Amino acid sequence: MGGFLKRILSCLIVILMFYVCPVCAESKGGEFYLHGEEKIETSKELGIITKDMYKRREDNLNREEASVILCNLYTHLTGKKPGKAEIVFRDTDKKEPRLAYSLELMDGPSETIFGPNSPVTKEEFAWYILKTMKASGMYDENVKSYYDGFADKDSISAGYNEAVFYLAGYDIIDRYETNFEPKKAVTIGEAAYIAVKTSEFFSPKPIEINKKEIGIGTEKDVLLSKFGKPDKISQSVYGSEKYVYFLDTGYFSASLDSEDKIEEIFTNSSDFKYYAVDSETDISDFKYMNSDITYKYTMKDNYTFTNLYFDSVDLKVDGIYIKSNDMKNYVLRMDESYSPIIKDELTDIINCSRRKYGLADYVLSPQASGLEDKQCGYMSMKAMLTHNYVANTSLARRFSENGINFVKISQNIACSTAGAADIFYYWSGVPGMRGNIYSDEYINMGAGCVINKNLIYCAYVFYS
Repeated sequence: MGGFLKRILSCLIVILMFYVCPVCAESKGGEFYLHGEEKIETSKELGIITKDMYKRREDNLNREEASVILCNLYTHLTGKKPGKAEIVFRDTDKKEPRLAYSLELMDGPSETIFGPNSPVTKEEFAWYILKTMKASGMYDENVKSYYDGFADKDSISAGYNEAVFYLAGYDIIDRYETNFEPKKAVTIGEAAYIAVKTSEFFSPKPIEINKKEIGIGTEKDVLLSKFGKPDKISQSVYGSEKYVYFLDTGYFSASLDSEDKIEEIFTNSSDFKYYAVDSETDISDFKYMNSDITYKYTMKDNYTFTNLYFDSVDLKVDGIYIKSNDMKNYVLRMDESYSPIIKDELTDIINCSRRKYGLADYVLSPQASGLEDKQCGYMSMKAMLTHNYVANTSLARRFSENGINFVKISQNIACSTAGAADIFYYWSGVPGMRGNIYSDEYINMGAGCVINKNLIYCAYVFYS
């Protein structure tokens, strides 16, 4: 009897261990295995998956269940419910397969056969997510970030690799350094996780600066509570109030709209994170550049316009500019009254960037700045960039004749239709001009800026 009781107790202990101790999935180091359950729970709360699907989240996803997820995701992205579908399948009378097919969220074997019970592979579901993004109007074909670092990338079908690499590029699909397993059936839970990450991608995202989160739409009181009193209150290029912070890790500014909410952010802090991008992200992650401008990469989503700026030496992301899409109808103040704003901001960015490398701020010389303003006026009048002045007067001669003593002198010049950040990173991408910004030999700086016909002419002199 005692042996029988022992066997019963042993069985009970095993059963209790099964229910109390979580079953660990095979670890791949991906985000899914850290936050998967949280995202799946969110998908249920958002109505992307049904309660029954949530209970069966470890089961393989079939095509009918995929159509439910995709239709609900479409509604969540667009705010619109799918309309009526005229198509009729012979093997299912459910509305979601017909709607998914009509909206081109999914494709199928034929116009009459859907295959509702067929399993969906991981690469197929990636393709369906991309089709849903396109149908929802969220996909910008001119803005792409790809990741193709999967060990088994060559086994991804030719028709699906664009979707897999695109979604992985934006961390909607986890970036495994091992295998993606494209032909493996995707589970309901994995599909729900990807759908939620897609939804989150097209929602306003906070940026983390020095471990503090803010974002487009953050109220001024929250900004002040996290970062304190600004070092300077200036103006943005759109005329709005701008709070400027000189951080130990770099420059940070936030512009406020009429409701005292953040509408524009720029930082080159060495400690920021936005989406899957931070100040350590390698430029090689952006191998499909969307322009010929190699120091800048542009991203767009439903809420924001973003520029990522690159450091030309270590080839990593160095700065970021985020603007609310609500600002698209704002008019840039591209007139001469804007020149001091550009000059002021560019000077602050240069000095804050030097601090990141342990270099002292440049001392701004009013006399040298006056000469640089004249240089910019001359370039504007001639509509050209030149280091010389009237009658081919060289930089060194010009400064000597005006009583400015120096041992060594050099100059950065630029013409731009953008702002201070673009000019700074253009200079940072040219070895000689970058050397002037980060020199430990120069002490003084003169800053000049003139705007004429929507063109910004800048000239900065560095000397000691």
